[in-house]
Amino acid sequence: MARTTKPAKKSAGRKAARPLSLAAFFRKLWGQRKQMEQFSTDPIRRRQIVDGSNLSPAHKRLLRRGCMKDIMAELVGVKLSAANSTIIECADEVECGHPECEAFISATRNQV
Repeated sequence: MARTTKPAKKSAGRKAARPLSLAAFFRKLWGQRKQMEQFSTDPIRRRQIVDGSNLSPAHKRLLRRGCMKDIMAELVGVKLSAANSTIIECADEVECGHPECEAFISATRNQV
């Protein structure tokens, strides 16, 4: 049998996965209770989780700093300036029934 002189085709390498959005990162984290607990309570473990995630470098820096004002602004797509202030107004009762929304409302009630 004769051999072909064509070079063998190389298989296309896997494309790098697109970075997660910040919202997708938090949704994924919410589904992993143990990791969510570690993220919420341990700053060293939080940094490890952020560094091991597929977030963009800008989002990793944002989460390492941990400023809620900046994180919330990024999630809703607001550009902050020195003159901006952020007010989060929420209802007294949750109508959607999501446990995470109820937890947020109960946490804000305890702050007042």
